[in-house]
Amino acid sequence: MDNQKSRLDLEHLSRQTMGDEALSRQVLSIFIDHAIRTMPQLEAATDDLAKLAHGLKGSAKGIGAWDVAGAAEALEKIEGNPADAIRCLKQAVDATVDEIGRYLTETR
Repeated sequence: MDNQKSRLDLEHLSRQTMGDEALSRQVLSIFIDHAIRTMPQLEAATDDLAKLAHGLKGSAKGIGAWDVAGAAEALEKIEGNPADAIRCLKQAVDATVDEIGRYLTETR
């Protein structure tokens, strides 16, 4: 990855996967699938908003995607109209998924 601020804490991920690069790649791929599946559900949700945000927050913390985790936590706690919080989370997810995609391509 380049010199810009990373959205992914690779040291945390390595600790979580015990330094196993293949496992790290697999976990990152699972996160991408989960995030891509969850965002449309969040954008359409009314009742399960906090539950969906909580699940995404946990996944993000597991891989060291702190921006996503923070945005998901903010959405999880929101009272009132969640549109801005969902938009913020979507931006964090999109940027993180893009970074993970680049990382997975670079480390083949």
